[in-house]
Amino acid sequence: MEMIPQKLETSLNRQKLFQKLMIDSNVRPKIMKCVAKSILNDIPYFKNHIFYVKKGFIAAKQNGKTIHFYREGDYLDLSYILIDEAYPFVCETLQTCELIVFKKAEVLNMVIGMGEEWFFLEQMEQKNLENIYYPTFLVQSIAADKDMDAALKYLSGNYAELKDGYYEFPKGFRKQDLYQYLNISNNLLKEMNKPEKNKYSVGDGKKKAVQIMINNSL
Repeated sequence: MEMIPQKLETSLNRQKLFQKLMIDSNVRPKIMKCVAKSILNDIPYFKNHIFYVKKGFIAAKQNGKTIHFYREGDYLDLSYILIDEAYPFVCETLQTCELIVFKKAEVLNMVIGMGEEWFFLEQMEQKNLENIYYPTFLVQSIAADKDMDAALKYLSGNYAELKDGYYEFPKGFRKQDLYQYLNISNNLLKEMNKPEKNKYSVGDGKKKAVQIMINNSL
């Protein structure tokens, strides 16, 4: 009887991977700097390289809609590790970025040589979770339940910083990115901004960073 192989545990994580890539003699990373509003997909070698975000903030779009973001410490994209694999998102830098660029072939050779190939499967599973669960969660929280609190709690743990009376997003983050990511339509925004529901309002801070004000705390 054929046995289904059990999943092996991997000791590798994203930070450990970065450390190992930077010291492996067979890996030749390059540093790339790009200004805000650069489209990374336009880089000729984009498909066959992995990009580590050392500094900056990047929006990933699909069919013109913001789907998710990459911040410092993230990779573009370990869940698309195969050579010449099609990448479904258009990545736009929202601020000046510094990226560490690795060849996919060198990353694959190092990780497989370590016997840690299950690491890539974990990255794919995590990406599926992000692409399926979180959008559903946000749509349910906001569109169905009219509950911004749950969405903002999620966002503040990932992209926004909670300050005194407001959430602030990274510089370059646009209102349209926020509304697209949260699936907020103009009609829904008007509904949520009625006086009896107007707990939050969206504005631009002094450094052109989007802020969500908690109105009852001001």
